[in-house]
Amino acid sequence: PNSVKTSLDSQQLDFTLGYLNKHHADLLKAFAEAFSPLGAEMAQANTWSGGSFVIAEASIVGLDQRSGVALEVLVKRRGKEDVKEMVEFDLNAIPVPERKRYYGDLPPVPEDTERTVIDDVVRRMNRLCWIVGQPTVTGKLIQLAIQMGGAGVGN
Repeated sequence: PNSVKTSLDSQQLDFTLGYLNKHHADLLKAFAEAFSPLGAEMAQANTWSGGSFVIAEASIVGLDQRSGVALEVLVKRRGKEDVKEMVEFDLNAIPVPERKRYYGDLPPVPEDTERTVIDDVVRRMNRLCWIVGQPTVTGKLIQLAIQMGGAGVGN
């Protein structure tokens, strides 16, 4: 059990992070809104004054089967300096309570020790895509996984 691999190899990780940052910036911003404390802060700040708190951009800086997703997020708060903040959330995340009315929820992906790490990570990322209303990204992530040796990802 201690030898079970839970991380993408460096090539898979670099390629996946680069791909998401280059092609799916809007998805990453949606992830920050839905699954991080910044989404809760945004909901509260914008209750009375829409646009007073904006997630301007987000880039993915970490992705791991166990530790989850790490994002670097540029936050704009009205009347304050723009700030970059780091947020992390689990690959089995559910939306923060303050954002639940905007996003659905789906059951977590079942554990399967036979699955490769890339297959498992992509399945969990695809669930997150569905939750934030971006199902079109899922096919692209499946293709990405297949290119990187995740032969069972589409099954």
